[in-house]
Amino acid sequence: MVVGRVDGPVVPSLRRLSRVVSEILVVADSRIPECDLPPLEQCGARVVRADFEYLEFHLPWIHKQCAADWVLRLDSDEFISDALLLELPQLIESRNCDQYWIPRRWLFPNLTTWLSEGPWWPDPQLRLVRNIGSLAFSGQLHSSATPQYPSGLAAGCLYHLELMQEDLPARWKKAARYEGLRPGLVAQDGFPTNGYYLPERFSRGSLSHTPSGDLEGLVEAANYQPPRSPEVDYRAPFVSREEFALHLTPTIDQLQSQEVRVTVADTMVLDTLVAGESTPLPVEIYNGGVGSVPFGPDADPPVRIGWKWWAGTELIDDSGRAYVSQEIGGHSHNRQLVNIVAPEAPGAYELELDFCIEGGGWNGSGTKYKARISARPSGTRFYIDESSGAMAQYADGSAVGKVLIPQVIHQVWLGASEMPREYRIFRDTWRRCNPEFKSRVWTDETVKSEFPDLDLSSARNPAEASNVLRYHVIARYGGIYVDCDIEARIPISPYLSGVTLFAGLEVPGRVCNALFGAVAEHPAMQLAAQYSTDFCGRGVQPFNTGPQMLTMVLAQYRDATIFPETAFYPYRWDESKPQGRSFEGSIAVHHWGKSWVK
Repeated sequence: MVVGRVDGPVVPSLRRLSRVVSEILVVADSRIPECDLPPLEQCGARVVRADFEYLEFHLPWIHKQCAADWVLRLDSDEFISDALLLELPQLIESRNCDQYWIPRRWLFPNLTTWLSEGPWWPDPQLRLVRNIGSLAFSGQLHSSATPQYPSGLAAGCLYHLELMQEDLPARWKKAARYEGLRPGLVAQDGFPTNGYYLPERFSRGSLSHTPSGDLEGLVEAANYQPPRSPEVDYRAPFVSREEFALHLTPTIDQLQSQEVRVTVADTMVLDTLVAGESTPLPVEIYNGGVGSVPFGPDADPPVRIGWKWWAGTELIDDSGRAYVSQEIGGHSHNRQLVNIVAPEAPGAYELELDFCIEGGGWNGSGTKYKARISARPSGTRFYIDESSGAMAQYADGSAVGKVLIPQVIHQVWLGASEMPREYRIFRDTWRRCNPEFKSRVWTDETVKSEFPDLDLSSARNPAEASNVLRYHVIARYGGIYVDCDIEARIPISPYLSGVTLFAGLEVPGRVCNALFGAVAEHPAMQLAAQYSTDFCGRGVQPFNTGPQMLTMVLAQYRDATIFPETAFYPYRWDESKPQGRSFEGSIAVHHWGKSWVK
């Protein structure tokens, strides 16, 4: 709270608030006699004095002094309603919002009525804010904290007594002074912001009555007079203008003229850069001037950390930009990461870091660092690499050796619904193409009888339960697991000669768990069974029991045979089913029933 006078609603408001808040900070105008300040401290407030400029000048400093998780700002001419007082605990307990707007009623022409027309109502004020690092202030007249999301709206309100405390000539004078500080500022529908103080000039006269419960407290507040204690030796700490200014947002001209430097905090990273790739670079930022360097994508002025690449004396790129990630107060420094992009060609370069203002030029205090850019490795690095030699090559069927994997096709169908006709047709294609294989469909009943200790109740849908079950089945019995929406095209035995563990790529670097197989008790399948049981029901989505997990498991075993994408997955799950395509060269075709999204 900033107060310019102690009479009026200040002390009664603080008494009400002291019942629900953990700390109260009051910044008192230094023109107030110190003998008038003890009643503020008696309300439990910590009081400091300052040469009052305008309210918004002091707000950044005030908020930084607050230790609580939430901060409610109340002006000296405002009074909190009963409804808002009761609502405050509920608002701050919510984890859904970081800020709340509070409606404000302008009392006029006396305490019994308030202006129930725009823009005086609802006149939402951003006053209740979570005390976190993203909290920011522009410091401009008629501003509050910078709006952030998620934000909410309180049901209770504040009462504004400004029109009660000063007569019309005094309010004309205030409006004129504010107009000079920030001219031409308008509210809704072109209404001059400083016209709020002049309802006699702009109002249509729409009034509503003040609720009786609030009126009693307002009368007490309006009539309050502080006890005079001239004999009391009271000294409140004084905060200088310079201290407040350290936390304000400087103008573009101030930023360009003050000392602001960005340096590399870990030069070893400059020896690890790869051509054309982005690398997180630790930097240190020092602000040697007055005022806080604005931060984030919406920084105003639009301050950025920029970088330039030099090849000798030739500037080859000066387009690199990164946001300042946190506030940097005056005469302070901090560290952050900047994702710099290396030049496309390998070689020796110099990296220059500097501050810049979009549309306003560079700060001019940049520092250059030597950097050696390595060539980009060929190809993409995967857990399962297509070039590793593990890729299975299609056989021509002329040299079929012993098939080690048990000749059983396992499928899973959980739940009470009947398997669709299309899936039964796909099942028949496996029997036709692979008559030497037995077929087994696992249902809820067979799971209970053969895996009585396997608890699938934590699975969030049948697809996740099926993921877990399939690994346990292959780990115990061996064989081939096949999703019900996969169609067999040709016999699979010619491609399993000597194979003990296999799966097929869905996309480069990742296998799919819709079709795979192994010998019984293969350690890879035992590990997959263990992981899937541990991961079931955890995470945001049930993907951690699916292809990503199986890929990580198979990458650990050198005997894993990995078939190319065309073997089982000739088109992707997010592509339309090709019409009239023969799928020549595919052993089977996954037709993507997408049960995991149902």
